[in-house]
Amino acid sequence: MSAILPVIFSQPNTTSFTEIEWNGQRLSVEYQLISPLQINTQEKIIFLHEGLGCISMWKSFPEQLCHLLGMQGMVYSRPGYGKSSPLSNSPNWTSDFMHLQAKEILPLILKSLNWLNAENSSEQKLHLLGHSDGASIAIIFAAQFPQLLSTLTVLAPHIKVENITLKGIQKARLAYFNGNMLAALSKHHQNPQLCFESWSSIWLSDEFRTWNLAAELRQLQCPVLAIQGFQDAYGTMEQINEIQKLHSPTRLIQLQDCGHSPHKDQLQQVLQACSEFIA
Repeated sequence: MSAILPVIFSQPNTTSFTEIEWNGQRLSVEYQLISPLQINTQEKIIFLHEGLGCISMWKSFPEQLCHLLGMQGMVYSRPGYGKSSPLSNSPNWTSDFMHLQAKEILPLILKSLNWLNAENSSEQKLHLLGHSDGASIAIIFAAQFPQLLSTLTVLAPHIKVENITLKGIQKARLAYFNGNMLAALSKHHQNPQLCFESWSSIWLSDEFRTWNLAAELRQLQCPVLAIQGFQDAYGTMEQINEIQKLHSPTRLIQLQDCGHSPHKDQLQQVLQACSEFIA
């Protein structure tokens, strides 16, 4: 496989903020628009980050993919992540937190950026690419708004709770309380403690054990690309196999020497697979 060439943009990809009103709160959401030098299509791609992610933790992957596609992109930090406003001052999220992000918060963000126009939804085809929790949110959004999407790409998605997932999060909590993970998260989030405790507490709660996306997968209408690493510490191949079982227009890619971040562990393979699929 040939090497990925450096990405050249027509303008710097600066981070901005947009304001939304949700559940009685006024939230400031950090986002970044990606504009390749050559744009080949009016279609756009949206990137949804992992459970402890944000804009900065994607590194250069969104820019490289948008460059290959000649497509505008948007990356954002969900409320509670990065420099975006927290959802509340409490770490007590509910088990439907990803559904709320997909069905309510993401549409508000897209409307605030004029990326979503309910009157012309049939003319605004979007591509969603999500990683981990972001992949789960992308699945829920795709099921809720099938008329908006051309493709759905999921990297290391969660569609149900596995024992390996819980063990991985428990291990992460040990690293967090030992101080190593807190220091790392502090480089990316303005409130790393609230971010980590909210995420880990709900995933390890009894109420979340039966969480799954079986109903949403049956509602999907667009083609899906699902990518999983064999060395993923947070999920097995059963996650993507189940997607294909419940939604047959799904292409699976299983990667060796790949953990929970396929776009970092196997960058060139993932870039090639995603660019070919989305194009």
